[in-house]
Amino acid sequence: MRVNKLLATKMDCPKCGTSMHESVYARVQDGVIWRCPPKTCRAAVSIRKGSFFEGAHLPLQKLLDLAYYWAIYGSHAEVKRQVDLENQSVTDWFSFMRDLCTFDLLSNPVQLGGQGHIVAIDETVVARAKPGNRHAGPVPTQWVFGAVDITTGQFFVHLVPDRSAGTLNAII
Repeated sequence: MRVNKLLATKMDCPKCGTSMHESVYARVQDGVIWRCPPKTCRAAVSIRKGSFFEGAHLPLQKLLDLAYYWAIYGSHAEVKRQVDLENQSVTDWFSFMRDLCTFDLLSNPVQLGGQGHIVAIDETVVARAKPGNRHAGPVPTQWVFGAVDITTGQFFVHLVPDRSAGTLNAII
């Protein structure tokens, strides 16, 4: 996880600023903490501090398994069985990871194309009724426009109010 920058490789003490050391600590779920070495401080923080996993109550192995199955489009039933979690936990984590990717895509737009590049574009509508609520009213539609540069693999996604030529041409 550290090699792939999912967990910090170093940590400074939030109390005194000293460089912390990793210590075995059986009382925490991960079995390891960051510990401040000076005897006057001895502050301790989770190895998850500042990471994607901070605040999660599942073991790191299960979180990594969830991320793997989400990335390969595993079904909820398969993930529930393989990772040994409740369906709601799988749903919540899949939604969280999707939201993180959406935020990143919307926050970091890229410019695609150029001489010798092929760019594929498409638009789709996204609408979702609340599961199990058959009596819900109409769900507002949200149009999404995206493009991928076939040459480089770079892509972007934009939320758009409609799929009119004026709207999409401005983005293109």
